[in-house]
Amino acid sequence: MLLTLPREIILLVAEQACSYRDLNALTRCNKTLYSLLNKHLYGFSLAPPPRDILSHALRYAINTCPERTLVRFLDAGVCPSSQIFWPQPITLLSAAVLARREPLVRILLSRGADPNAVPMKRGKVYGEPPIVAATRSGQVDLMVVLMDKGAEVGGTQGAYLLGIAMGHGRAEAVRCLLHYGVDPRSMGVPKAPAQRRIVEEVIAPRMGMVGC
Repeated sequence: MLLTLPREIILLVAEQACSYRDLNALTRCNKTLYSLLNKHLYGFSLAPPPRDILSHALRYAINTCPERTLVRFLDAGVCPSSQIFWPQPITLLSAAVLARREPLVRILLSRGADPNAVPMKRGKVYGEPPIVAATRSGQVDLMVVLMDKGAEVGGTQGAYLLGIAMGHGRAEAVRCLLHYGVDPRSMGVPKAPAQRRIVEEVIAPRMGMVGC
């Protein structure tokens, strides 16, 4: 009977849905309702109904769904630099890095996501930028993508990233940071055998090239 109503009335009915779950169930009834309400469904989470609805939906999109699902959320108005709860605050970009979804990282950056954005909680910084997660996990390809889009690796940030890469035994991540201009002299004295090996194989030749 619902399908006999004008589409404008159906949209008004959808706007009165009190939960994401209800609207999702309505959208999945048949192809006609899906084509009519699907975009409305993606925009539903942007309205005041609880932020955990949006966080849950975006978390699922980043972890499980194809790239087009995130694109639909962005088309519906989700800010590419926004943060969600994972369960702690995290930016969409960092979430995509942690999920090891390079296509999503590229999509977010192409939509204007800030590669240096950090999550906030009660007005205070509550986390780290995406380049830290990429470095810690040794995802060199994502490090390159982020740095090419302006991720900060200079000064104390570069020294911090180099320390993370060294501490986790990420030789290729160290090599990548050096290639992007991080000063090898900014790190501390290596102690673990794996760290000393990185110094011998990666850093020492580099320092020799610059005459150190």
